Amino acid sequence: MQVEHSKFEVDEPTFVRLDEVIHPKDADQIHDNFMDCQFPWHYNDVTAEESNLGLSYVKDTAQFTHTLIDGISNPGVPISMYSSMAETIIESVKQNTQTPIVAIERAKANMLVPQYGWDRSWCNMPHVDKNDDRMSDCNYVSLIYYVNDSDGDTVFFNKWYGQDGTEDNFPMRITTQVRPRKGSLIMFNSSRYHASCPPVDSKRRLVINIVAKVKQ
Repeated sequence: MQVEHSKFEVDEPTFVRLDEVIHPKDADQIHDNFMDCQFPWHYNDVTAEESNLGLSYVKDTAQFTHTLIDGISNPGVPISMYSSMAETIIESVKQNTQTPIVAIERAKANMLVPQYGWDRSWCNMPHVDKNDDRMSDCNYVSLIYYVNDSDGDTVFFNKWYGQDGTEDNFPMRITTQVRPRKGSLIMFNSSRYHASCPPVDSKRRLVINIVAKVKQ
């Protein structure tokens, strides 16, 4: 397993990319389940709640989702027959890293498809997975597991939830981008702003997004 660290800013924590974090057979099983034509996807008009950020390159699209685990509304009760896919990913992360994950708050699969006239310089709505204004002290991590090889990067911004300033003194900007690669995942602080991009060349972009609580 290869581990790649990438700094956003000098005084901010890293995001971590883990390649081949789970066994190839598990990666194939996850891929085949979510690519199956019988898999139950649900349509959503947007990828995230609208926010007036004043960024010309934000052009939010529709997406298809499937909730696997909802630890807020249904704690301890998996709400999908595919919930074990998320649990497999978490167990592999716990075994291969020092991340002290104690619970899954939520996990869902997301599918984006190509959009007519989409410009590669655009991205979907920036958002955070946890509204925690403790910023780097937030005790939740987000994991984005890439189900298939595709284009449609994940982009990260230089801003945390609760951090004031999107004017000239602190403009919101993209700091780095990650291309989806089957069997890999990225892990980052859940209060970090990020966004998805729909594919242009690929037929679909499939990810599993997990928000997990870590022991402080």
